[in-house]
Amino acid sequence: MSQLRFADKARVHKTPEYLEWLNSDLVMTVREYVELNGLARSRFIRGMNRAFGTTRFDILLKKWLVEYFLKLFRAMDEYENVSLEDSPLNRFGVEKYRSRFGRLPNIGWRASPSAPQRIFSVFFRSVVTALYLGLNRGLNLWPLRTRYKVMREAIWGLYGTGGYHFHDDFFVDGDLIKKKDLILFSRGAPEEKGRLKAREDARKSGYAHFNLLSLPLGAGVLFSRVIPKYVFSGGAALARELNGRHFSLYLSVYLYFIRNGLPYEKVFSRFSVNSELGHSYFSAGHVAEAIVCQSRGTGYYLMHWSDNSVGIDSHILSFLGCDAFLLWGMSHVQGVEGAADILMPAGYVFKRFILEARAEREKVMAEMGIRPKGKVISFFDESFGNEIKMTEEQCLGFWETALRLARSETRDTVVIKPKSLSKFNDLSAARKERFLAIKEGLEGLGNVHVVSSGRWSFAEVIGISDLVVTQGMTSSSTIAIICGIPGLYLDQADYNHPFSRLFKDILVFDEPEKLLAMARKIVNGEEDVLKKIPADILRGLDAYEDDRGIDIFRRVLSGDVKKKVGVIVQARMGSTRLPGKTMKPILGRPMLEILIERLKRCKSADELIVATTTDKKDDLIEELSGRLGVLCFRGDEEDVLNRYYEAARARGLDVIARVTSDCPLMDPVLVDDMIGYYLGKRSVDYASNTIRRTYPRGFDIEVFSFESLRRSALNAGKKYQREHVTPYIYENMRTAVRVNQADYSRYRVTVDTAEDFELVSFVYEALYNKDKDFGWKDVVDFLDSRPDVARINQRVEQKKTVS
Repeated sequence: MSQLRFADKARVHKTPEYLEWLNSDLVMTVREYVELNGLARSRFIRGMNRAFGTTRFDILLKKWLVEYFLKLFRAMDEYENVSLEDSPLNRFGVEKYRSRFGRLPNIGWRASPSAPQRIFSVFFRSVVTALYLGLNRGLNLWPLRTRYKVMREAIWGLYGTGGYHFHDDFFVDGDLIKKKDLILFSRGAPEEKGRLKAREDARKSGYAHFNLLSLPLGAGVLFSRVIPKYVFSGGAALARELNGRHFSLYLSVYLYFIRNGLPYEKVFSRFSVNSELGHSYFSAGHVAEAIVCQSRGTGYYLMHWSDNSVGIDSHILSFLGCDAFLLWGMSHVQGVEGAADILMPAGYVFKRFILEARAEREKVMAEMGIRPKGKVISFFDESFGNEIKMTEEQCLGFWETALRLARSETRDTVVIKPKSLSKFNDLSAARKERFLAIKEGLEGLGNVHVVSSGRWSFAEVIGISDLVVTQGMTSSSTIAIICGIPGLYLDQADYNHPFSRLFKDILVFDEPEKLLAMARKIVNGEEDVLKKIPADILRGLDAYEDDRGIDIFRRVLSGDVKKKVGVIVQARMGSTRLPGKTMKPILGRPMLEILIERLKRCKSADELIVATTTDKKDDLIEELSGRLGVLCFRGDEEDVLNRYYEAARARGLDVIARVTSDCPLMDPVLVDDMIGYYLGKRSVDYASNTIRRTYPRGFDIEVFSFESLRRSALNAGKKYQREHVTPYIYENMRTAVRVNQADYSRYRVTVDTAEDFELVSFVYEALYNKDKDFGWKDVVDFLDSRPDVARINQRVEQKKTVS
């Protein structure tokens, strides 16, 4: 980032206005600049992608720009004098800042590189950088290649921290991933104490470990990759931009890639790794690493760490260049910029560990030195100042709130989990004195425990708690809630979180008095806030009600990934016989909502997707899907086959179960049964219970492979084959037909007409009031017992598929 220089620091703490601008506009600024100048389609980007067999260099460019603009804007906000290269990039950034704030520091514009300087950069500087960084730790003539399933940076440690479960090896289970399958690494000698300890823990453990910056390069890699790819191909791609306006930008990105990519070439010259697991805080350097991983056939996965449904710091998660971003649930996609197919709702990965700590609550508290009285109320504080929205005053107020509760509820136990007590050393003298007084007051009470931040993790503290309170909309209360433990938030910084809008003064408070009143009601058993949170809201924050998240992690990382199965629901508002039927209400809820809620209980499906059209009237379907935490894909209204194909391709599905929105009584158990039936028929492309009808119409399920869908999308030429998704598949490929022992095809519980809707509404209301999880056989039994109801739509004829 040598295009920028500065001096004379002027401001330290950022204004809320400045932080809001960064959070809302930084990513948009990058996208605007890239599109305005056609950077993603440049010869440099295309040449680098071609050289490394990747599609991620445009992502690297965008992520680099995010970090550059962040540094540029900070410099203009903090310094009185800034020196900038006179380039389109800097001119654009300066104008963005000036137009927003109406001010600028003193800017000294330096000339852009001359033609000789550019030639020198291409043919000498880049070559020397590549060869120096490749050979600076020596050359290994006989590299030992050892295979591991998972590679992970040691950032949390293994000993004496994180209690029972919060370690760098949390995914090692001795089955899918054994101890010998994990290799830990460190990035030199990081300044952070936590990572330094993690490095030392890894070195003295039984796990394989290496220092990323001390590895030699394998001789074979030097001649097979570094020289041909980094020197020749990269130099050629850069040389194509010698006379371009954006040469300095491409040179910066190229050198940045070399510095961050070459260490991974050294890793792979010595180790063979199935996958790497990284953290969700994602820098441009990680994209460079992901490019090398992709070219080496190694999966690069990101672990979603904290509650990202808060709409802040969107630039941190922008432009992700990974194979999968393992999310808790779909409410956490705020701020994520990049291909939709990398988003993988895997559930909350630590839920099982928190529940285990809860099951051993007395033992955990004994080891933590806590002798509980009454209920346990835990407080999690946060950082403050600089580029954090929460202020010093709000943090002190949070500690005062804990003190007030501890003093008033002497029959209960207050546990405080500080983020870091050392941060309070940065307070002004008066505020530091105030904090010490608060801390002294807490320590003087017999019902208060301030736990060690380094020794005990959030998992144990949440696990022992009856109520969790967090400063701002931070993760601990969200984690507690999705683990079945009440959580409250003292949010005086006005964060944008789903709970902020839906549960103001129920879960989220901006006044300590209101929060304290609710806390007292909860610990006294007068209020159950968890019952106020709808299941669909929880599933948006945590994809699964159970604790399967850790199992999904292990399968993905180990490479033992089962076929990814998705249920795609075909839905639209347009209907010739019953317009708008998808949103017609039954018991006050739209038909589509009822169907989605039932399909969420499918155990065999990894994803549930609603595929609708781009027509304006189908905005309602997208809005409903979002509210229910379900993916919505929008495509062609007439070419339903292509809509299905694009939806499945975008989500990386291997197997698709097709269900239509006019079947609101669909039985999730039957869907699971059909998926299992298909997976058991290894030699078929398609299975259904519709070709030979024995099930009631309305329980129609088709299951097929993505490959068969792809072939169909490419080859189906007749109109009916494009409108009905599967005709080409079952007409031309290997099929299996599921039949029931008894024939119930006489019954019709699909919705095409007003008579159909009347019958389905009657059946749903009658069965739902007895058992909301009723199945298809319950429907049959009901219709058997009520022939008068079965006759409501007996004259309705099914629309034919015209061939």
